[in-house]
Amino acid sequence: MAETQERTEMKRFTVSLPQADYENLRTLVERQQPRLTMNYGVQFAVKMLLEAADERQLPLGFGNPTIQAPR
Repeated sequence: MAETQERTEMKRFTVSLPQADYENLRTLVERQQPRLTMNYGVQFAVKMLLEAADERQLPLGFGNPTIQAPR
């Protein structure tokens, strides 16, 4: 997120990830120059998801066994 964004505009929440996803995210942010924080990595991923989404339903099968998640 932009450094100019005020802290009062931020909303905190908790994210649980499978161990492999956590390790992959940690590796990704640590190999950036300059090194990024995990927080920034998650903020960046959320921002990219929101920018990629239009007002349609995303093709994700999380929590719904009748929907096949993309590979």
